[in-house]
Amino acid sequence: MVLRAESSAYDAARAMFDNHIGAVLVSAGGELAGIVTDRDVALRAGSRLTLDRIPLREVMTANPASLDVDSTLGDVGALMLGRRVRRVVVTRGGEPAGLISLDDLVLAPGMPREFLAEIVRAQLQEPAPAKPEGATRPARLPRKTAKPARRSREHRAQTLSAFGAKLRRITGLANGEALAAFEVLASNLVRRLTPGEAKDFAAQLPADVRAKLSTGTRPDRHITRGSIERELASRLGVEPAVATELVWRLGQHLDELVSEGEVEDMAGQLPRSLKALFRHAA
Repeated sequence: MVLRAESSAYDAARAMFDNHIGAVLVSAGGELAGIVTDRDVALRAGSRLTLDRIPLREVMTANPASLDVDSTLGDVGALMLGRRVRRVVVTRGGEPAGLISLDDLVLAPGMPREFLAEIVRAQLQEPAPAKPEGATRPARLPRKTAKPARRSREHRAQTLSAFGAKLRRITGLANGEALAAFEVLASNLVRRLTPGEAKDFAAQLPADVRAKLSTGTRPDRHITRGSIERELASRLGVEPAVATELVWRLGQHLDELVSEGEVEDMAGQLPRSLKALFRHAA
């Protein structure tokens, strides 16, 4: 099937559909000008709604692989291999006379299967945006993780900053000391709770704080309010009375750092002395 360069992409698509073929030849001035495949129409013109206004010269592949009508099938195969194409135009005196596809070679008697496989392999190894040269299948596109990873880091930093601001207000300490004081209380609480409840509590904390906590396989009943106060005093280097006040403040305002419901659930697993720290867990 030969169409003029002035014919439209719609004409080509219609000709391919009506004749059950995958390509049409394009001529200009009686000579071969190009070839248009169904893929060309789909990729080069398919995004436009007016195929009847797109001339074939805009979507055709110019200077297609071609051989004179007197060439052999071996010549056709060699040209397909060298140009990495599936179709070769047959010309007579420079004018298009026909088209030979790879399917024709497959059906031709006497064509070595190894040679045909080599042609197919060469075509599959043609480089593409998602496939490096030499690969026969599309490569997995690299995930664009730089921006999501940066956004994740920024979100974590913002969450920790807001959390630190609350701790500074509650404790009256500088940021590092406020975080350290909370870590002492939180780390003891998660070890005193059952693993399931400890996980629920930790899940409501910023990731950077949560990463410093570790739970046990069972509640550590040696943890008491007094042991927490002594550890905090040692960690911050403060007097026992100051440590007692800090533990009290953190406990009284814990429902500002995690949900009130979580505080109530935790309190249900704690002894009376620890439960008394939480203002909504009477």
